[in-house]
Amino acid sequence: MEGLWEDVSCSICLDILDNPVSIKCGHNFCHQCLSKYWDEVLAQGEVTQCPECRQPCARDHVMPDTRLRSVVEKIIEMEQEASDNSWMTWEEEAESSFPFRDGMDTVTKGVWMWPQPLWVQGPQGKVAVFLVDTEGSLDLQQHMETSIKLCVFSILLSSYQIFNISSKFKRSEEDYLEMFIKVTREVGNTCNLNPLQHLDLLVRDWQLSHDYGAEGGRKYLDHIQVDLRKSPGHDTVLQVLQAETTQCYLLPHPGMQFIGRSEGTLADMSEPFRHHLRAYVTGVVDSAGTSFRTNSKGNVLTGGELMERIKGISQYLNNKNYGFSSPCTMAKSFANIRTVQRIKEKYSEFLQEQDESTQAMVQCLKVKLSKMRQHLDQKLQDFKQKCEAELQGKEAQKQEILKELEKDLGEKMEAYLKKYQKRYRKKAMMAGLAVGGSALALAGGAIGAVTAGMIAAEVTVMASGAAVGAGGLGAVGAGVGAAVARFVARRKTQNTTVRYSKGTAGEGEVIDDSENMPLLRGVNG
Repeated sequence: MEGLWEDVSCSICLDILDNPVSIKCGHNFCHQCLSKYWDEVLAQGEVTQCPECRQPCARDHVMPDTRLRSVVEKIIEMEQEASDNSWMTWEEEAESSFPFRDGMDTVTKGVWMWPQPLWVQGPQGKVAVFLVDTEGSLDLQQHMETSIKLCVFSILLSSYQIFNISSKFKRSEEDYLEMFIKVTREVGNTCNLNPLQHLDLLVRDWQLSHDYGAEGGRKYLDHIQVDLRKSPGHDTVLQVLQAETTQCYLLPHPGMQFIGRSEGTLADMSEPFRHHLRAYVTGVVDSAGTSFRTNSKGNVLTGGELMERIKGISQYLNNKNYGFSSPCTMAKSFANIRTVQRIKEKYSEFLQEQDESTQAMVQCLKVKLSKMRQHLDQKLQDFKQKCEAELQGKEAQKQEILKELEKDLGEKMEAYLKKYQKRYRKKAMMAGLAVGGSALALAGGAIGAVTAGMIAAEVTVMASGAAVGAGGLGAVGAGVGAAVARFVARRKTQNTTVRYSKGTAGEGEVIDDSENMPLLRGVNG
């Protein structure tokens, strides 16, 4: 079949020929593709030619290829029939991959994913669809924490949810569904996902009427809603069942040959069951090409974006400080996760603001390193207190969460301070070079001796000793006046210790008192 697809594909759009035409050289193309291609060629002043072999060809020599069009339609029809029915004959695969038994106990343990994707045609190309079986993930009686965690992963992975119901919608099914809805909403809020994109209520072993399939499902879904409205306390489930993205499908009993057996073949199914099952699965797979996983704003997620969300949630699921023993504790845990995420984002935004506000030399040199550390740490403690006020659950768990938060924010702070220290030193070196001798004299002439003197007085020496020794100060004095020189000397005595080695004055050694001394005084200094 793949070889046939190549023979009936357009070399321009690389897709199946649509309304194929033939040109003089014998090659075939989609009518629209060829017309658009030649329009572009003529717009560039070139001669129309075959897009494949480059042989010149006049536009009036294009002929519709009705025979080829008929062949394409038959190939598409054959493939559609094969895709609709071939899976129903995979008896060996069904026996080995899907054991079954009657009764209330689940067969699937954990989350089971089909090893190979089903490739379906979507609006923008082929889409890989993975089937995931989570039959045992919702168990209200045993292993609640494991069930909820498995349910969380199922929700993360799936854009099309199928809720399996036995015979009819009972109170137990409603309890399962309500818990499922709560989990989906918490996951959606925490991971910025559309929580429930599409929900099918698949009722198996339906025996109350002969209205099967989608039509019977619509009637039964209306009946369920009427029953739920008769008494209060069903708002959560009702809201979902009334949504346009929710539908119901009724399947008949598969046949008496299945009762009491642990395995079987698809051929053992009754013909009515096979018919409705085929129709349902075909409809689901066909719609899967447009059922992409989306975020809360409806934007399609890439595989990488979805993987990042799964990695993030898995870290919390493995953390003992977040409980999932019940829907209630799960809700508190997800609320705490969102609180911690928001605090981390706020602190990162704060660090970004500090980074942007200290890019300029003057602003950077106003804030010494110790002052910046004190400022960042105070903000860290403020955010920690804010987080503590919003956390839910037991006090011991809250304190462990706060401990982890303080560690994470502390690492962010230290990383920023390391970068800030490098910037501070770099700006200080640049400032030291800028106020040496003649440069400062020029500045004094341009902006006035008073301003130049103030800048010189506030600069802690980070250049070589020779540049700021007695001779250097003499040059400064000559540039901006004797009064400024005396002011500079007086401030230097306060901020630095100067030792002169033996020899000529001006060849002295300058010892920096502290790199934490602000180079430029300011309100934050």
